[in-house]
Amino acid sequence: MTTAVPPATEPVYSTRRGMTWLTYPELTIPNVEHGIAVFKDLSTGPPGPDTVTKLTGTLRSSLDPAPGCLIIPVQKHTSLVRQVGWADCDGRVITCDGLVTHETGVMIAISVADCIPLFAVENDSGTIGVAHCGWRGIAAGVVEEFTACLRALADRPGDVVYLIGASIGTCCYAVRSDFLAHFSDEEVESFSTTTGHRTCFDLKSLLASRLIKSGVGVGQISIDNTCTSCNKYLLSSYRADGSKCGRMLAFLMVKV
Repeated sequence: MTTAVPPATEPVYSTRRGMTWLTYPELTIPNVEHGIAVFKDLSTGPPGPDTVTKLTGTLRSSLDPAPGCLIIPVQKHTSLVRQVGWADCDGRVITCDGLVTHETGVMIAISVADCIPLFAVENDSGTIGVAHCGWRGIAAGVVEEFTACLRALADRPGDVVYLIGASIGTCCYAVRSDFLAHFSDEEVESFSTTTGHRTCFDLKSLLASRLIKSGVGVGQISIDNTCTSCNKYLLSSYRADGSKCGRMLAFLMVKV
């Protein structure tokens, strides 16, 4: 498989209230608030309402001013993507792995700790989206569902900027044969590397290729090649630290 390579991007690191924050030049737009907030001491249990309540409270307390509407879903590594808005800020539980909105003042967020946070912004129309992309979700079709939802909502889908955020890199993502069975022979050949008895997989490039196959232009995509496992002392990595790794919350909002 021959796939064009999207340009790489570098995150801008800062510290807020003693926590590490990442932002990206491609998403630094006057009316858009975005970032990845790293909570090294934030441990969570199985997916559910209690976990979402904890995540929501933690992110809200770290933002100044706190958003009037903050939506974090229960994530279960599915392909489900939901369009949300102010009507969904009533405390109801939303189960999905991708969120899109075109309503101002609605902050959408997902949690990750090695999985890929995928951002999408169409600045002129105010359409934004964020998706939790682990290997199970990608295999299930979350990328295709995410782009389809954005295409239906955006005024000009060709102007949507997609950014693949900090996540586990090929260097640290060792996989087994049962993992590879979830992907096509072409994808296994293109995105896996075997050295001796160790096979590693390039999940970020796989995601980029799925975006391109869904009709997204190469120039619309940027990839942060930062590996969360290599940078476990600064970021959160489940592979490196297990259940004690903490969480990173990737968020987006079009300001009112």
